[in-house]
Amino acid sequence: MNKPKLLFKSGIILILLGVGFFCTQSSAQETKPLTEIRVGIYQNPPKIWINEMGIPEGIFVDLLTEMARNENWKLTYVPANWNQCLINLETGIIDLLPDVAFTAGRSNQIDFNKQAVIESWSQGYVKKGVDIKRLPDIAHKRVAVVEGSIQQKTFNQLMKGFDIPYSEVSAHSFQQAFSMVHNDSADIALTNYSFGETYRQAFQLEKTNLIFNPASLHFGVKKGTNQHLINTIDSYLSNWKNTPNSLYYQTLNNYLKNALFDPPRVNYQLITLLFIGIGLIALTIILMSRKQVRSRTKKLRLSYVKLREGENKFKQYIDNAPYGIFVTNEKGEYLEANSKACQITGYSDSEIIGLSISNLTAPEHQSAGFEHFTRVVHEGQAIGDFAFITKNGEKRYWTVRAVRLSQTRFLGFVNDITDEKNAAVRINRLVSIVEHSLNEIYLFDTVYHRFIDANTAALNNTGYSLLELKQMTPLHLKLNLSEDQFSRLIDPLLSGEKGEITFETQHFRKDGSWYEAEVLLQLIADGQEQLFAAIVLDITERKEAETELRNLKDHLEMEVTEKTKELNARIAELEHFYNVTIERELRMEELRNEIKVLKEKLKTSGS
Repeated sequence: MNKPKLLFKSGIILILLGVGFFCTQSSAQETKPLTEIRVGIYQNPPKIWINEMGIPEGIFVDLLTEMARNENWKLTYVPANWNQCLINLETGIIDLLPDVAFTAGRSNQIDFNKQAVIESWSQGYVKKGVDIKRLPDIAHKRVAVVEGSIQQKTFNQLMKGFDIPYSEVSAHSFQQAFSMVHNDSADIALTNYSFGETYRQAFQLEKTNLIFNPASLHFGVKKGTNQHLINTIDSYLSNWKNTPNSLYYQTLNNYLKNALFDPPRVNYQLITLLFIGIGLIALTIILMSRKQVRSRTKKLRLSYVKLREGENKFKQYIDNAPYGIFVTNEKGEYLEANSKACQITGYSDSEIIGLSISNLTAPEHQSAGFEHFTRVVHEGQAIGDFAFITKNGEKRYWTVRAVRLSQTRFLGFVNDITDEKNAAVRINRLVSIVEHSLNEIYLFDTVYHRFIDANTAALNNTGYSLLELKQMTPLHLKLNLSEDQFSRLIDPLLSGEKGEITFETQHFRKDGSWYEAEVLLQLIADGQEQLFAAIVLDITERKEAETELRNLKDHLEMEVTEKTKELNARIAELEHFYNVTIERELRMEELRNEIKVLKEKLKTSGS
């Protein structure tokens, strides 16, 4: 293959990695417009959060508020942590979730609006004076990263690709990660760019050139619902983005100042310089003398050498990228593949060349794969999830993001989502088990003890809706417990003295009736926070059975006592009869003996 062409395409690939231009087209049908909209909200300033006064704030909140004012929407914000927000959207507790990063996996459950609100990325931050400019500079450094975050996952994949060792320092939040660097507990912190630019000065940190994981942030609705809502949101965003000094740009400026309008400088500049250089050569030939042309040509040769060095770095990045990269022709035949693509499929690069998309696509997804490639050919881009077959015959799943580079060249950007898909199936199964459990299950926070979630059995037996329960605490259901008694009850869990506690109480329903309940209470971890989980069993029937058994036992004991008295009296009577009878027999025996003696005496005297 022609090496300059390969390098040119490598540059294009990196540009594609940086801009995050892929989007999905929702197939959901139009639904009836909403007038009352329940909106999920979680703490992620400056994009969205609830301040100390309990008032929603942030970029997404301000934009949505203006839309609501014009559309006569009534917005009701439902606070929760991030994972709970996703569950609330899936279960219909909320209608709209702002600040959602588009991923192929999420697009199976969520319809995204097409206009990205913010294009974000992840970036490294260090103390002033710390010299970390390139990935190799992080070797053996302490990297502060939020446990379970997308930064942790993608950075780990990236560093494995380059085989660069480092020490991971776990943080519970971006604030804690920044604090670790500020206090010299870590050398560099990884956060999303909008958070970093908002808070880096407060922690006296500065950004580095380390940039990765570009992401598009959108509004999302449950798959197949509220299409009119996201279409309306897109209409506003499109209009605002095309209007200078609109509310959109004013809002970004208010929250991020110049953060989003000062894009980081990455090595993509080498590609830009290539095209600028070509234009300068043409202009030089026309306007400059031959001598000047020679001088410029000499400098251009030096620049070309540097450019080749940069392209080699690009090639290394592509070969070690954490995603599979394919290039096909207009027939869907593979022309190129990177190392990750070979690892995912099990084929070597020489084995992949010559195969076609249909060779790797699972039989049941052949039609969908053909339609996907057809969209790329005619529309220029497409994204979808498909089953594929590895070299050893294993069926797995991947997300394919594809784009048309030219009339005869197409780029495929793939990620194996098998583990993610299996995890989602497992989570859905567990959620279904919990939701359909006959036992009541509640979750409530450890600070204010307010309910966060409850399953169907809990709602049905108490008569409360989930929204009503979220305004309540366990003490609203346990009227026979005081706040002090409840605090003493849960203290062993908070202190770690016990892993679980079981107790019996009375649960009061919404209609004022109550039932006997047995409660198993545990402290569980949910991401970065702890929650109380209560499994409640209605034991009214068991209590009634125990009471009936206890009454029966008392009755039997009383009857046994009475019978015992009667028996003892009979025994005494028999003993008395026995004693009387024995005495009479003994006297009769004495009389018989006396008679016998007298007879003997008479007989002797007569003789």
